[in-house]
Amino acid sequence: MIYQAGMWAFGFTIAFLLIYYVFPGFVAMLALALYALFTITALKLIGATFSLAAIAGFILSVGMAVDANILVFERLKEELRGGKTLAAAIELGFKRALPAIVDSNACTILTSLVLMILGTGPVKGFATTLIIGVAISLFTAVTITRSLLKFFVGSGLGANEKWYGLSRQWFGEKLEAEADRRQMPIVQKRNVFFLISGLVILPGLIAVGMGGIKRNVEFLGGYEVSVRMGDRQETTAQLVANLEKAGISGGNVKLAGEGSNRLAYITVGEVKGTDDVEAAKIKIAEAAGFTAGDVAGGQNVGPTIQQEMVRNAILGVIISSILIVLYLAIRFGFALGGFPVGLRFSFAVIMALLHDVLLVVGLAAIFGFALGWEISGLFVTAMLTVIGFSTHDSIVIFDRIRENLRRHIPGEDIGTLINRSVTQSIARSINTSGVVIVSLILLIAIGSATPDLKFFNTVMLCGIVAGTYSSIWNAAPILYVLDRWFAKSRGEHATLLGITAQELKAQRILSQTARPAGQASEPTEDTGYGQVRRRKAKPTGEQEIED
Repeated sequence: MIYQAGMWAFGFTIAFLLIYYVFPGFVAMLALALYALFTITALKLIGATFSLAAIAGFILSVGMAVDANILVFERLKEELRGGKTLAAAIELGFKRALPAIVDSNACTILTSLVLMILGTGPVKGFATTLIIGVAISLFTAVTITRSLLKFFVGSGLGANEKWYGLSRQWFGEKLEAEADRRQMPIVQKRNVFFLISGLVILPGLIAVGMGGIKRNVEFLGGYEVSVRMGDRQETTAQLVANLEKAGISGGNVKLAGEGSNRLAYITVGEVKGTDDVEAAKIKIAEAAGFTAGDVAGGQNVGPTIQQEMVRNAILGVIISSILIVLYLAIRFGFALGGFPVGLRFSFAVIMALLHDVLLVVGLAAIFGFALGWEISGLFVTAMLTVIGFSTHDSIVIFDRIRENLRRHIPGEDIGTLINRSVTQSIARSINTSGVVIVSLILLIAIGSATPDLKFFNTVMLCGIVAGTYSSIWNAAPILYVLDRWFAKSRGEHATLLGITAQELKAQRILSQTARPAGQASEPTEDTGYGQVRRRKAKPTGEQEIED
């Protein structure tokens, strides 16, 4: 069923790109097809097992790979609306989208590396798939999509601007196009958004306090048994039903491998009537419908393993958060004001992530009360992936804030600048999150063969909705509140606008000092990874773009 869900998710993604972005969507379809081919080939080469968690990771990575294309296409449309030629718009679109693409994907890879190091079994499979998928998506989006677009435009096949979806006014596109004149009141309504977050989180925290978090065998201890499937075609749901008929409730089944090498991994909390591990393994296998000869292995998950699981889960969240803080502080500090200034952006991101983690944990408690769902290693995987996705969203918005700080409109205050930056990013946030959300809904509806996997996908869905909300309506206002605190405590020179003005002034002085006398300066626009230098228009009206 998960394969069917994956096909539907991939089909929806392609249809959306074609309808919304038209010709660039067609180019993205070609790039995504190559992306899927490269990713599956890479997984085959390293001998990765296509477990349910790994397949779910691949499907999620497809949705996230689309984000790089959406970032580029939104920037391309913005440049075309600004009057650039098609060739110049493509070049500038990729250049200006590159910082956000690299930074957001780097944070996803960091959290996935933590999963690989600290996780076990399906968790490692999910992390491996996600790392490979993200790395390949960087290549396909930045290199293949760019090369194909330039080829089609150069050959005349894609040279008509009408094929670039400029007339689309969906999903925040109209707001984004009018961002310079009219902005969403994000900063002015910040207390309302903070209140909404608190009201949504509170019921979950109450559920946690009442004992709603229910842990499965991985955290409480029990038995894990692997049995050979052979040519049997039972689904995981059927095997779980067999266990329940035999009086073993709360069991979980995962399938892995292909053909005659397929294995079923069965976990249960306890087996009544025996304390012997070997006897328990046989009893579990027979309860699921197998024979003693089908047993391939197994173990008793004791208190020591349980403690290690809990410790690794906590360490995973802490280490991922620290790595994200350091990375963002270095990256944004490098672009603006140094490491201490970068920490301001990191702090705002971490506060938004805290919102997402509290919401996800609270939902786990509510689901535990209402549906009896238990948390497992996959729950930790879902939570860390939500952290990566939410960071991804926040980085895109903060990168636009950084860019607008260096292209400041005279007389504009920091609140208006932040509102404008969020408004300029709203279409991209809605489009990207929408693609991933629809993919997860399909996984929940037709691709969740076990309660464990359904819980995982549901947590992912709720977490990504929460992450989209927090990155737009929490992270940016928190950055504003922090900036106003610096203004009151240290003066306007310590604010983001003040620091940017000082840096730009210093750059102008250095530029004038280094330039030979009498040579006129050329206007430049900072991109964060260097400068895009525009020369005066040629008689043909075309512009030259230099790195």
